[in-house]
Amino acid sequence: MDGSPDRGIVSAARPDDELTFPLSAAQLSLLVAQQLRPEIPVSIAQYVDVDGPLDIELLTAASKQTGREIGSGYLRLVEVDGVARQWLDLDMDDSLDVVDLRAESDPESAAQEWMRREHTAAIDPFTDRLVRLAVLVLRDDHYYWYSRIHHVALDGFGAMSMMNRTAEIYTAAVRDLPVPPAVTAPLQSLVKAEADYLGSTRWERDRDYWNTKMADKPGGTSLASSTAPSQAWSRLRSATVPTELRSSLERLAAAHDVTTSSVVIGALAAYLARATGTRDVVLSLPVSGRTTKAARRSGGMMSNVVPIRASVDPHFAVGDLLHEVKIELTGALRHQKYRHEDLRRDLNAGDHSIADGRGFHGPLINLMLFHSGITLGDAHGELNVISTGPIEDLSVNVYQTSAAEEIQIDFAANPDLYTNEDISRHHRRFLEFLELFCAAESGTRLMDIDPDAAGKWIAEVQHARNVEYWSATLSNPAEELGLPVVAGTGRTSTPLEIEAGLCRSLETMATTMNTSLFVLFQSAMAGLLRRVGSADEVSIGVSVRGYGASNPDDFVSMFANQLVLRSTVSNTMTLTDLVGAVDTVAIEALEHADILLSSVTAALGDGRWVETGPLFRAMVCFEEPLDAHPRFPGLMVGAPIGSDLATVPELFVSLAIPTGEHADFDQPISGVLDWLGTKEQAEDLADRYLRILTAMVGTPHSALGSVDLLRPDARQALVPPVLPITPVRTLSEILSDRIRATPEAIAVVAGSERVSYRELDRRSNQLARKLVDHGVRSESLVGIMLRKSVDMIVAAVAVVKGRRRIPPTRSCAPRRAFGIRGRGCATGVRHLRFHFPELHFPELRLPEL
Repeated sequence: MDGSPDRGIVSAARPDDELTFPLSAAQLSLLVAQQLRPEIPVSIAQYVDVDGPLDIELLTAASKQTGREIGSGYLRLVEVDGVARQWLDLDMDDSLDVVDLRAESDPESAAQEWMRREHTAAIDPFTDRLVRLAVLVLRDDHYYWYSRIHHVALDGFGAMSMMNRTAEIYTAAVRDLPVPPAVTAPLQSLVKAEADYLGSTRWERDRDYWNTKMADKPGGTSLASSTAPSQAWSRLRSATVPTELRSSLERLAAAHDVTTSSVVIGALAAYLARATGTRDVVLSLPVSGRTTKAARRSGGMMSNVVPIRASVDPHFAVGDLLHEVKIELTGALRHQKYRHEDLRRDLNAGDHSIADGRGFHGPLINLMLFHSGITLGDAHGELNVISTGPIEDLSVNVYQTSAAEEIQIDFAANPDLYTNEDISRHHRRFLEFLELFCAAESGTRLMDIDPDAAGKWIAEVQHARNVEYWSATLSNPAEELGLPVVAGTGRTSTPLEIEAGLCRSLETMATTMNTSLFVLFQSAMAGLLRRVGSADEVSIGVSVRGYGASNPDDFVSMFANQLVLRSTVSNTMTLTDLVGAVDTVAIEALEHADILLSSVTAALGDGRWVETGPLFRAMVCFEEPLDAHPRFPGLMVGAPIGSDLATVPELFVSLAIPTGEHADFDQPISGVLDWLGTKEQAEDLADRYLRILTAMVGTPHSALGSVDLLRPDARQALVPPVLPITPVRTLSEILSDRIRATPEAIAVVAGSERVSYRELDRRSNQLARKLVDHGVRSESLVGIMLRKSVDMIVAAVAVVKGRRRIPPTRSCAPRRAFGIRGRGCATGVRHLRFHFPELHFPELRLPEL
């Protein structure tokens, strides 16, 4: 036949509906992908390079028998009531195409071109043959046994099983031996097994595993700077791994009890991390999805793609990375049946198909480290993979040749994402890196493998780590301080002076606690803001300069960056604990110091400072460069100069700490406290700041809340004045004084009747004597039953005088009660008797006086 690759149109026969069966979830997803991009065939293609005699008639018969055993060779799709279903059309044309290229000047090149055109041509899965087999005759004893299979019918693992079974049947026929029995499962049973898996306990475990691992929705890793739709053909670069490198690879695998596949995956992850400047690498690993012996010998579409996620930090050792990859592979294979389409849907990562742009995972790494040789009777064949399907980004194929058991590594790249130069460069550099990786000792850090090339990666990883840290730390604006700001007063400042003795004590404390003066001053500020404010989380800004500075003047933008120290402070914590807490926060902040605050705010979102509040509300800076911490030599703190500070914080403290030859603290430290409030408030804050510093060295184990922050005058202002005690005077004494001073003055007015103090005294004395004569004593109860009148007042004064004139009795006799009543008050006595029924007392009538 001629050399033009046709599509192999199948018969138009339509089966009875009962002969059809549903598509599996995997098949359905691939069919949808094909329909979304009909010009890109979702197929696999491979060929066996056969050297030796080949009986094409026997090979055709073996292919037909294999196709019937596994079913996939006769699979067709049909729509039933608008739903895609599948069936086995045993009457379709199952001939083996033969393409004779012996007349070509370069048969090998002609064969490669024929296969390229055939496997990249569009396929209609409802009308075209899903499985196509062909023999390309190059010479009398040299053949290419070619197969192109749509993924809906068969996956890569099934295709290999089909070719191996065909070779097994063919070899038995050539050698006149019995054909080994087939161990396959019907396609219907494979579809049912997948349907049973959905919703099962194992399905739930697999779903939970992948949803937990990919919960933060990492982006796919790529060496390309853009995205593009997948393509049917690729830019291919291949190379055979040298014998020495293979030996190194096997030694490294044996030393860490991992497979050679784990070593290749680890090396690829490290290379991608270095090339992309990341430490979180996600690869795509094709898996068979076949967990039973019968499934592994059967046809059908069961394969899946699972993510392999590796954390690749520059400081990790080679052994650490290989151990992590081993764990990742174990988990991935254990949970390989959960569909990647379902995972995408779970994580709301978009309903993208395999034919869409960049995939959900990273580059595909296809590991085929098995014997690729195939025996066909008296001929020997070598399997060659042409395509594993549409190329989304980059596919790394690693397989073993049979001739010398060599390892070959191919890079197949999307031609719309990578130029020939791009793919050649990456392929070459990966092989060079793989050699260095396999030659490294177990404890070698990844950053020390080709350190010159790793510099950019280290810097990018550090930057990403800094952005991640500050984005989490500063995810919310700083809490309001809760200080008593007086609106409209503007900013005021006051001098701040720290005595030399206190400075020396602070220096000693810093040395003892393995921290710095910088941390102690920040701790005192955090304590002050917690004591006088309402914020539990205190945010303080710090101006810093980069590492390794021998001369501050060498840096044009020195101290142009700010860090934020966010500390949770409680009044119950001791001052020592306060310093420890701030020291921990400072260390974490300084570890992530080499990033501009503007970069952080950009990562957090534009306008955060103005619209949602500042990232810090107080600041402590230093007029002279000061060592930040003993753990970070060369990292200095200072005053904000040329900074990107958007606004001056509410509270700003600047200290002139002597450094160098003047750092012996024989003089007080001067400073300034600047405050968005009154002068008096600024002075008070400065004094309280000094009191906390003093307490930190004087009583470090006392609670922050117990530190006395009040000046003597402030404390005096809180204590109310003590007034002189006025002596208590009796009613009789008051009346006597008035009688002596103004005897004729009017004392009582009742209607038209008026009585002077002299008359009141006379009449009340007279009645008082009568009371005494009737037995009234100081403890006696005397009831007055009179209307409001002069007589009522006279009686009241008389009772007071009568009881006062007689000293209290010392006998145990019961107390007596008396009643005074006037005309018209006859019921009064009865009322008294009702309220005090145990009392029996005589009555005095005012007319008797």
